Amino acid sequence: MMLNGGQLEGVRILKPETVKLMHTNQLPDGIDFINPMIGNPGNTFGIDVAIVAAPDGESDHPLAKGEYWWYGAGGTWFGVNPVQDLIVVGMIQKFGVPGPKEVRVTSKRLAYEAITDPG
Repeated sequence: MMLNGGQLEGVRILKPETVKLMHTNQLPDGIDFINPMIGNPGNTFGIDVAIVAAPDGESDHPLAKGEYWWYGAGGTWFGVNPVQDLIVVGMIQKFGVPGPKEVRVTSKRLAYEAITDPG
């Protein structure tokens, strides 16, 4: 639904303007969003999602620029990339710190490495 601008199977759930606002930086200029559990410098923050503004090369694949994402505390994660027309969803059962950072980073890296035409 988010990748389709607020529409799911032909049904409008959110206005396109709302979806765009959600993945538009809401932080003041010069402030990055850094998740205290996983790092991710070069990310900004929209409404309830982090946004890859400048991939850091460690946690974010270079093709991830423009992706908006979130990592849940219980081992869930997602990323929506409208530039690459890509969605990554992961779910494992692991709560707390140390958490499943390696699995999250690896799964997203593999998804981006599978893109044959980054167009």
